[in-house]
Amino acid sequence: MRANRSFQAARLDLPDACQSGDVLLNGVCVSPAEELAANADVDETENNDPALGGTAQALTVKAVGETTVFTGVIDAPSDLDGDNQPDQDRDVFTFDATAGQWFQLAVQSTGLPAPAFMVEGPNGYMRYSPVGLSADAARQIAAPYDGTYTVTVLPALVMQSGGEVGPSGDAEWSWVGALEQLDAPTAVDVDLSSANMTGSYDMLTDNLFNLTGFSAGDIVQLTVEDSGADAEGVLQTWNSTTELGSTAAISSGDTLEVVVPASGNLLALLDWTEAHGPALSFDVSGQVDPNSENLGAIADDSSATSTATAIDGGDSYKYVFDVNAGQVIEFAFENTEGDDVEFWLRDNAGNKLFNEDDIDVLSSTSGPDIRYWYTETGGTFVVEVTPASSFDDLTGATAQITTMTPNDLGAVDVGDSVTATITDAIAEDFSAFHMFTATNPVEFSGTLTSTGGETLDAALWDTSNTEVASYTSGDTVTLDSTVVANAGIYLLRVEGVDAVPSYDVSLDFVAPPVLEQEPNDDMAGAMAITNLSATHAGTTHSLGTDPDVYEFTVSTAGLHVIDFTADSFCFDASLMNANGDVFSYDDDVDATVGGVLAPGTYYLMASGWCSSTDENVSYSFGITQPTFAPTALDEGSNDTQASPQVVTISGDAEIAGTLTGPNDEDWYELSFASQTTLALAVQGVGNGLADPGSSLTVEAFDSTGTGSLGVGGEAITFPAGTAYIQVSGFSAGSDENTYSFALTAPVCGNDTIEPGETCEDGNSADGDGCSASCTLESATPLSIAASGQSLLISEALDSSDSSYSRPYSGCGASTGKDTYYDAYRIVNNTGSDQTVTVTASWPDFDGYLHVYSSGFNPATPDATCVDGSDDFGGTSGSQVAGVTIAAGEELVVVPTTFSDLTTGSYSLDIATD
Repeated sequence: MRANRSFQAARLDLPDACQSGDVLLNGVCVSPAEELAANADVDETENNDPALGGTAQALTVKAVGETTVFTGVIDAPSDLDGDNQPDQDRDVFTFDATAGQWFQLAVQSTGLPAPAFMVEGPNGYMRYSPVGLSADAARQIAAPYDGTYTVTVLPALVMQSGGEVGPSGDAEWSWVGALEQLDAPTAVDVDLSSANMTGSYDMLTDNLFNLTGFSAGDIVQLTVEDSGADAEGVLQTWNSTTELGSTAAISSGDTLEVVVPASGNLLALLDWTEAHGPALSFDVSGQVDPNSENLGAIADDSSATSTATAIDGGDSYKYVFDVNAGQVIEFAFENTEGDDVEFWLRDNAGNKLFNEDDIDVLSSTSGPDIRYWYTETGGTFVVEVTPASSFDDLTGATAQITTMTPNDLGAVDVGDSVTATITDAIAEDFSAFHMFTATNPVEFSGTLTSTGGETLDAALWDTSNTEVASYTSGDTVTLDSTVVANAGIYLLRVEGVDAVPSYDVSLDFVAPPVLEQEPNDDMAGAMAITNLSATHAGTTHSLGTDPDVYEFTVSTAGLHVIDFTADSFCFDASLMNANGDVFSYDDDVDATVGGVLAPGTYYLMASGWCSSTDENVSYSFGITQPTFAPTALDEGSNDTQASPQVVTISGDAEIAGTLTGPNDEDWYELSFASQTTLALAVQGVGNGLADPGSSLTVEAFDSTGTGSLGVGGEAITFPAGTAYIQVSGFSAGSDENTYSFALTAPVCGNDTIEPGETCEDGNSADGDGCSASCTLESATPLSIAASGQSLLISEALDSSDSSYSRPYSGCGASTGKDTYYDAYRIVNNTGSDQTVTVTASWPDFDGYLHVYSSGFNPATPDATCVDGSDDFGGTSGSQVAGVTIAAGEELVVVPTTFSDLTTGSYSLDIATD
């Protein structure tokens, strides 16, 4: 809460500007309230508070000595912003000013008890009317910046309490304000070598001082001997009457350093943000810093070296210099001892631009640390140097400051290329700078290649000296794709890790990704993707605390694949429907999500999933629509048998889609002129997307939509007329909801097991163990294939199968486990000895494979065992290789399981080598 110490103050001397009948408020002369209100220029119109959704009213600044009058009423609290809560009425006005303009502002009551005001401006400028000097409010202000200033009128108690008191107001709480431009005061000359700056904060026009006795480049130490306890003081320095040099809040005991500008003129203004009592005096002394040197103006592409001096441990030395706009400033240091130093770079306002400790000097045995700073505007700078260790005393300490004009590569835009051979040598540990101006956002890549094999290093800076990107050093530096998000000047720093006589520069500029626009943390604030073919990029967080959500619209059904590239394994991506249901998910550094998307709106979320790794995660992604042209694509609005998607087929067909939510089922209607048998095979769509999961079911129905004809993986006999295929079984939050199913006429003997077939031996003959319809002939051994071909079997273990206690790995003793098994007799009818390799695939369980000589007896499972296999390429496969089978000989192939009484499908590939 702001201080609220009331006091009375009387002034015996009226300012010269006062006219007959004026009212003196806080040392400011104003006309009586009623007289002002009768001639108002601007009357308040509610709502004029931008904080509550209103629009501030503009005041026009008149000529010096003329007053702009504005009036208003602090009404009773009401809901101004629509949140169903009463709000404090605040009356807000704006005016435009330029740096160096002076004003006096007064607000008088015509009904409002104790009016107050605050003034806000550019760069955090804030001033308050004084408290307790009178029942009304007035003060002077000096505008330090060009721009718009805001005047807010409110009750004094509300202002003092920072809003903790209130809301309050009444229809009778009227007020009148007056804004008058003043002549800039004449500064009072003060020689700080013999006198201090003294005075009282309240009359600002009395507090402008011209500090004499100093020279350009002097560092002046200003000490606040006293600053009144009832004021929050501000000390400003001005390079001229229209150019602010520095500003700082002050209190008793503070010391500030300012640099006398190149003009040699230095003005000081003792200002204040708040005053709340009678203790308003100030007393400021000053002297030149004895531990400093002015190096003067350093011309472009020139160098200046300071006078050698001693710097004791714990002390520092400062160097002042001026440079022109557009120069890179190079800093190198030296001392007799070769000890490390620490240095700070500041501007003439005292703002710290850069600092670093443990800087190796030029004579360091490990090589010097050379530092750089680019100045877009030029100006006065201060370098402060101190020993890196407070225990080190330095002698012969110098600062070497060099200016460089960056090599201008010109203006660049999308589609441009830049190549150049640079013959200006780079000394070891030093750097050269190249500059390009991006006329639009771009993405660039390229190379830097030393012509003699010397090692280079490189980084990209913007004009604020922020490193945009760094690259891996080498004799060829690859400039990985780098996004330049904003048009403007960029600097390519090239460092010679070795001495580099010459090098080649090659840069290519392409269209940049579209950058994430915050806030986009949820679907309500999702960033719209307007160009599906554009690359997008953003930054999320590994802990999932900053999800990035994008929205895009699909107008025509098609396969959409979104490929991400992230810089952390903690990354994940989700694709959602308009209700927020996740139907495609991947948690990988190179995540891929997508699906067959029907027309509609979709949401894409990039986030993180780690619980302990705490880091920002950068990513990019692109949406592609691969060539994919099945017979039909899910077009949506086919969730029931009553509203199916009609698909016309003639011969083989493929239909694809994606289940996008828990209520999504896809129904397709087919018509057949006559009874037709087709294999129904369920598969994925490829392109990096997962195959459909086990929960997804594809089932065929008769014309009633209720009579099942079969499911995926079977041969379906469709009667003449109408039939339906239903896809169901959405899996929330998974990546297994995209499907494709094929309807094909099964062909036996084509070396492919199709739905409805249990074996495939490359022919359509009966009597060889695999019938003309590619089903197993249980009484007949299966003939192995000719050399270089395979006999294929597709079957399943279920509870109707026999069980036995299989051997351990290889043909060891019985495990004691009770496992289901199938046994296949195979015979060599090729007429010559052969070698076979049996490979099993276990998609549903962890399987086991054994091969026996003829006479397999499950009661003695190890008696005739030839070989066995547990895992081949993981638990989903097994293989027994290189088994010799003589002409006419039989073997028995036994697929079984690792664990007790496990069931599921499997396939065998018995290849003749």
